[in-house]
Amino acid sequence: MADSDIFRVTNGEGRTFNVNLIRPGEPDRHGGRGQWQNPTMPIVEFYDAAYEGDSRFGPYGQFTGGRYYVSDFLEHPKGVGLALHGGVPAWRLEAAAIVEVQKWLRATSLETGTGQP
Repeated sequence: MADSDIFRVTNGEGRTFNVNLIRPGEPDRHGGRGQWQNPTMPIVEFYDAAYEGDSRFGPYGQFTGGRYYVSDFLEHPKGVGLALHGGVPAWRLEAAAIVEVQKWLRATSLETGTGQP
């Protein structure tokens, strides 16, 4: 895992999320319960950074349940927010936060050749 595999984004309510990029062939070792073993496409997942260091969760905080193929996340409609988990109102990203993550994903994917421009 490279340092560039983690990005932090804060929503309009001040909630910060750690955004984790899992590259093709890389095992899920960051606390996502192992559902994606050695994915064939890049995946992005979101963790609530308020829980960093909490022994109940992985190193990036509590997994929100938000996990997407990078290609799908990059195609998210402009101007539209995203609920990372419908049961937790604070786990939302506004359109501006999504654009920040998309920019990071594009830059990271282009640097490493693991995603779409």
